Amino acid sequence: MVRCIMRIAVLTSSRADYSIYLPLLKKLKNEPQFELQIIAFGTHVSGDYGMTKTAITQDGFNIAHALPEFIYGDQPKDIVKSMGMTTIEIGKIFEMERYDLIFALGDRFEMFAAVSAATAVWRRQRRRPRQSLWAAAAGAARVKVEC
Repeated sequence: MVRCIMRIAVLTSSRADYSIYLPLLKKLKNEPQFELQIIAFGTHVSGDYGMTKTAITQDGFNIAHALPEFIYGDQPKDIVKSMGMTTIEIGKIFEMERYDLIFALGDRFEMFAAVSAATAVWRRQRRRPRQSLWAAAAGAARVKVEC
């Protein structure tokens, strides 16, 4: 039997999205067919907002990638600069890691930048032919995993 490992990235930029993800993260962490990688950025890595990435590790999760702080202020030019830097740095991670699935949740500019990078990188990456496997994830949800 072929054992497939699905590489999953979870993008988290604040306590708000992390708290929503938490039940899913706990399920994914305990499933051997999933390789979970958390990417922390935004207010998680800002001293001004409590450096909340420590809450993730205190909950027993590893942070695969933590971006530097790109919060320069709240003026439009500051937000544009932050979005640009986030897009560049997360794009580098996506190029390197080649995830099978990326979870993104949020309504802030940091998450918009991360999703923009994912869209651009995924369009360029060619997937090799894979065998299919169905695996249970997050309770009753069914996810098609291709290896």
